[in-house]
Amino acid sequence: MIQRLPRFGIRGRKDLGASLKREEGQAAFEFMLVIPLYILFIFLLIDMGVWMYEYVSISNAAREGARLGAVNCSVGSCTATVIKNRTVGRSGGVLGAGNVGEVTVGWVNNTGSAGNSDRGDSVVVRV
Repeated sequence: MIQRLPRFGIRGRKDLGASLKREEGQAAFEFMLVIPLYILFIFLLIDMGVWMYEYVSISNAAREGARLGAVNCSVGSCTATVIKNRTVGRSGGVLGAGNVGEVTVGWVNNTGSAGNSDRGDSVVVRV
């Protein structure tokens, strides 16, 4: 007796082909749904990096201005304008010449002398 093997005829192949045709645009559609979120995420990362650069640059500029006022100023040679210009100059281009008015400088009299802008006095710089 001869045993017959099951055959996959034209009908089986036709059904397989029809199912593939129905799904051929699925990957493109999913990509189209996901790519705007991916691009938004990349732009948010870039924007956060720029914001952190500006924050760190301004913080370092304020620290440089305060150090100039506390350490390098001798009696009467240091004014608020000198410290403001130093702060704007050390900001890495984040603060421009028009931003000098946004920088405030104040001294805390720690030495007990008559003037409060002597060497060794604490300096507060705010941007």
